[in-house]
Amino acid sequence: MKQISSLLHQIEAEEKIQKSKQWNSCKNSLQITNPCKLPAVQKVLDTYGTCESFLLVNTPDRQLDICNDSNLCYFGDSPTLSIVRLAYGTNIPEAWLVPQLLDASLFCGLKQDIDKSQMRTLATIIANDYHWLKIDELLLFFFRFKSAHYLHFYSYFDPHVILGSLKMFINERARAYERKEQEEREKEAENCRRNAITYEEYLRMKDENTYKKRNDGGM
Repeated sequence: MKQISSLLHQIEAEEKIQKSKQWNSCKNSLQITNPCKLPAVQKVLDTYGTCESFLLVNTPDRQLDICNDSNLCYFGDSPTLSIVRLAYGTNIPEAWLVPQLLDASLFCGLKQDIDKSQMRTLATIIANDYHWLKIDELLLFFFRFKSAHYLHFYSYFDPHVILGSLKMFINERARAYERKEQEEREKEAENCRRNAITYEEYLRMKDENTYKKRNDGGM
């Protein structure tokens, strides 16, 4: 626990040193694109308010609250890493990912010290390469990782174990989306069948319309 706490404090100290420069750069970019006009960004700001509130709400403990409903994680309205970045700043996705990675590593009971540089680089890789993933999807991934659902560590922290496991999760996610699309297609086809009429019904309706037009014309 001391190692985890020390690593977090070091990361926070470094982020505070760089925060001013990063925020000025990010602020200039935000002024150009004006992302706050995006509904998804505004929803994040309305839901969580401050960046600190977002981080406090979405701690590793929240994994237990959502792990039983994978469909909600996949298809719910949780923000993506990209939206979080637009809402709160350049490094916030990484700042959120580091505690998730630390929690997973601590849970696995690694015997060797965790390398701070590896941890931060891995968080950056995930934030960049998987920026389209939702926060709830990643919480689900980390819960499944701790449940020995994917690859596992061998006494020491290995970023490739996380990245390889994440690819396995992406495949699961793709299958979930395929199932949902198939269900929607089947539902649409069923609705079409319910609203369809037979050829005999069509002829009868046609005859009734013809008879009605003739009577209307005769009047």
